[in-house]
Amino acid sequence: MLPSGLGNIASATTRREYGSGTGVFWPMRSRPLPFRHPRSCCWRKRATSESRSAPRSNRRKSCCSCLLHGLKRFLKNAAFELPWMRSSSPRHVWFFFASSMQLTDIAEAYRARRQCPTPSWHDSLHAMCRLRAGVVLMAAVVLAAGCGVDETVVARVDGVEVDVERVQDYLEKVTGNQWADVDSRVASRLLDQFLEQEAAVMALKSEPGEVSTDAVERSVVLLRFVEEVCGPPPTVTPAEIADAVAIRMADIVPEQVLIRQLLLRGLVEAQEARARFDQGEEFTDLSRELSIAPNAESGGAIGWVVRGTQPEHIESEIFSLDVGRVSQPVEGPAGYHLFQVLEVRASGKVSKAVAEAEALRDLESAGSSEHLSRCVDKAVKQAGVVVFEKHLWFEYRGRFAED
Repeated sequence: MLPSGLGNIASATTRREYGSGTGVFWPMRSRPLPFRHPRSCCWRKRATSESRSAPRSNRRKSCCSCLLHGLKRFLKNAAFELPWMRSSSPRHVWFFFASSMQLTDIAEAYRARRQCPTPSWHDSLHAMCRLRAGVVLMAAVVLAAGCGVDETVVARVDGVEVDVERVQDYLEKVTGNQWADVDSRVASRLLDQFLEQEAAVMALKSEPGEVSTDAVERSVVLLRFVEEVCGPPPTVTPAEIADAVAIRMADIVPEQVLIRQLLLRGLVEAQEARARFDQGEEFTDLSRELSIAPNAESGGAIGWVVRGTQPEHIESEIFSLDVGRVSQPVEGPAGYHLFQVLEVRASGKVSKAVAEAEALRDLESAGSSEHLSRCVDKAVKQAGVVVFEKHLWFEYRGRFAED
């Protein structure tokens, strides 16, 4: 049967809130479309002798056409009123449903069934009333589910929504390119990194809040999270160092250079920066002022580069430089690079002292990275990360993709 009080609520609601029932009084961007029953509708003709004397099959068909017509009208109205319904109270949304689906007609038809002459007409009308009320409730559930996530939300971390603008800003700061120009594989990897950092922040902070999209600031927060939540990484044992030193001393090490860089967006900017270096300005100062690389604040330090590991046009430039010199602008995927060589190592076997220092550095770095990865994975599992792939502007291929 019809839910208790449904007819009274719908009827009173329509009279009080919607006037004649053909429009919505509440301040919205548009008014619902006027409702007109199909010409063959049984509710439209329920008080006429034509409806009462019509064959039962015709009455049932006309009831179905009226139901479909009302549902079509409801969906048209809902498509225009999504922004309003997201910000409205459930009571106001219910008023919209009542007006769109003409629940007053259901209530009146339900109350008028006693005036119908035959039990079969009672049963048919009663069933249609219950069916139409069920459609309204199902449509409300579907609409509420669709309105639950805004299209500008690309992910949810620990129940907190991540806006697309923050992700796009992060991609631009890390890559130095416009977010729309970033390759889908790179964008997927950086989005995973962004969400992992968000999960770490949620675990670190008692009250969730937005963290800067600056890569350096986020790295600092992530390191603090690892230190406070997961503790220090495991120490390197002497046995591990000895094994690594033995391997290094047995190998012939190719030529290496210790370099740092400036990364600039355009060729003219790179040429101007090199001219300022030739005039006596410090490379580290230029890096902090002009470079768009993530390591700009540290002076652009890259570390040791082994011959054979970089693109040919980059290697030919950096391995031809003397110590202290700066290269000509070299084009790369993120912009134009200026490299400065700080030290050169010729190919051959390394000394024991150098092998020990490098082995300790590499082992500590690998241990810290593994410790960080385990710690972040734990935070991600506790927080729960969901990516809304349909809201992304690229094909997502990251760790949080749907199976």
